[in-house]
Amino acid sequence: MNDKKAKDNWMDILVSKTNDLTEHYYWPKFWDVNESVIADLKAIFTKFKDAKDDPDIDVYVNNGKRYDYPIMLKRAQYDPSVSLDEHIRKTIGEEEYCLTVNGLGKWDPHFTLHMHEEIIQPIIDSKKGVFNGLSFYLFMGNYGYTSFGAHKDPDHSLIYQLGPANKEVWIWPNEHWKKLNNGSLQNSFDFDRLLPEAQYYNLEPGDFIFIPKDCFHLFKTPGLSLMLGGIITNASTGSLIIDGIDLYLKEKGEVSNQYFDAKNLGEEVQTVFKKAMGDDQEYTNEVIMENLIRHKLMLMSNGFLLNVPDEKDELESINGASYVVPSGFELQYMDFGEVIQVYVRGKSIELPNSKSLSGCLELINSNKPFTYEEFKSTLQPEWPDDTIAYFFKKVHKYNGFYEPQEMAARV
Repeated sequence: MNDKKAKDNWMDILVSKTNDLTEHYYWPKFWDVNESVIADLKAIFTKFKDAKDDPDIDVYVNNGKRYDYPIMLKRAQYDPSVSLDEHIRKTIGEEEYCLTVNGLGKWDPHFTLHMHEEIIQPIIDSKKGVFNGLSFYLFMGNYGYTSFGAHKDPDHSLIYQLGPANKEVWIWPNEHWKKLNNGSLQNSFDFDRLLPEAQYYNLEPGDFIFIPKDCFHLFKTPGLSLMLGGIITNASTGSLIIDGIDLYLKEKGEVSNQYFDAKNLGEEVQTVFKKAMGDDQEYTNEVIMENLIRHKLMLMSNGFLLNVPDEKDELESINGASYVVPSGFELQYMDFGEVIQVYVRGKSIELPNSKSLSGCLELINSNKPFTYEEFKSTLQPEWPDDTIAYFFKKVHKYNGFYEPQEMAARV
């Protein structure tokens, strides 16, 4: 982002320009970090072959989805000296394609930290509503119009054009779309009729456009183009309560489907409700709230990213390296009395309750480099050596801290 715009919170500006995120907004020359982001995307592709989790990749050719090409890309070794486009074309054997990779935030430390600083932290700082997480995706190829036609998304979209080619976009607000389509809110491939009625933009590398949820839009890529997308998940009062209930029911293992007898509907619904929620309403409410708080602490520990990072290999031995917890990804915890749950990048570690743990977390959450010996000293003499080593290795495995060089910029 250029210096002038960096003085203000871009999210505050966006909120004011979009009537509280209800209207789209085009922001030319939003940032100049395309080369850095592309270098990080290359690094992400190098990790797919040996990853424990499969990357979330979709590939479309001639407007049809190919289920074999993502497997080929997962198995292919990528040499970052070659462009991403050349690697993809060589791997799948196609010259024209549309490719998406979802969940980018789980794959590379520098990309994740960079996006947290540039995108996520300003959203948090703006305090506009309850922020329920964000995920990043890549949309690339030379595919012409979007493979699934003019469509709407269920969440707000932040679109950053990386290039090298421009990207065209057409946008129809919901009410206008309904008038053009006899009240229908379905996707459409009827481009000839609909395009003249849309708001049109030609996105250049570095440009940004915000598209609110449920707003119809269509992209066209005349030449090779990479686009970075961010999906904002907002939370309402109702969705927060539902989140807590869902977590409570998952804890109870309530996953069965229920068919109701129409003649006795009221009685059956009450039976299901009592079974799910329990007779002790106050206890149930407390558990729902507890689960919801725990869920939000786990989200905070992952920098408000929805995608949890791929686990590292467990350390066989602990050396004298220095480690650091990145800003925005501090470990969180919740005291359950006899045990404490520590939340690390969206995962939990259960530990015996202790007086020493708060000092340990204070050390590593300072965002300053520390060694294992310093980590260990905060927990002694209360903790035995094997418990300290177990905790340290778990935090490392879950990507709770990194060696400084792992987070270094590539450009």
